[in-house]
Amino acid sequence: MSNAKALVAVVWLLLFSCFFVATTSTVSTLGRLAFWLMAIIHVVEYAVSLPRFRGAPGSWLGHLLRTLLFGFLHIREVPALDAREAPDS
Repeated sequence: MSNAKALVAVVWLLLFSCFFVATTSTVSTLGRLAFWLMAIIHVVEYAVSLPRFRGAPGSWLGHLLRTLLFGFLHIREVPALDAREAPDS
């Protein structure tokens, strides 16, 4: 795992820990907001990169989980499809 991926995993853990802190805390509220914002951004990244994942080896579930966790850090490791190799759909 690269340093960047390790850093993203730590950020996810810190943001997730905000769900176990009192809701009256500003840090907790901002952490929860950041958690959901990061989750939504990664879901959008997966949706945008779905054609790339369809042509790549591996399961869609594996790509989904890695994209939800690491975002573009995973996407950039997946080889891009050549326009001639794109699936017809």
